[in-house]
Amino acid sequence: EIKRIYSHPQGYNQCRKFLEDHLLNEIEFIPAKSTAAAAYMASMDRESAAICSKIAAKIYNVPIVYETIEDNMANRTRFLILSDFKNAKVENSKTSILAKTDHSPGRLADLLSIFKNENINITKLESRPIKQREFKSIFYLDFEGHIDDEKVQNAFELAKESGAEITWLGSYLNGDE
Repeated sequence: EIKRIYSHPQGYNQCRKFLEDHLLNEIEFIPAKSTAAAAYMASMDRESAAICSKIAAKIYNVPIVYETIEDNMANRTRFLILSDFKNAKVENSKTSILAKTDHSPGRLADLLSIFKNENINITKLESRPIKQREFKSIFYLDFEGHIDDEKVQNAFELAKESGAEITWLGSYLNGDE
């Protein structure tokens, strides 16, 4: 029997309809710093459950009782596990980087063509202004592949040769599937 539900408040709020429909909103809610922390807390408490990602449930060996409990099926929240070491290469890896290019016509297109030519699939691209640097942007990219892949190394080298600044944020198991 579940007596407590652990989760980050945002995760809990995104599942309110499911919780109400299953009368789980009557159970004590205990806020956690993250949904991963909630999974850890639930792993230590046999009378509890956690609203968390599948990866967090797997890491902390928490059985999945219900899936797809979010109120809005189109809603997506990214969950990240941060560490100070490089993850081992796995077949289904994804990599995140920050890239800065000169602010001139075609520079972003040049950078993206490097990834295209290396047959690297970019899955996310966001532009963010750099504070105190008028008309300068930094680009956040996610793409398929691992930092240790030859084609990723080639792309980084070519990007740097073209004048782009690349900051590797990490390579990790692709959790999109």
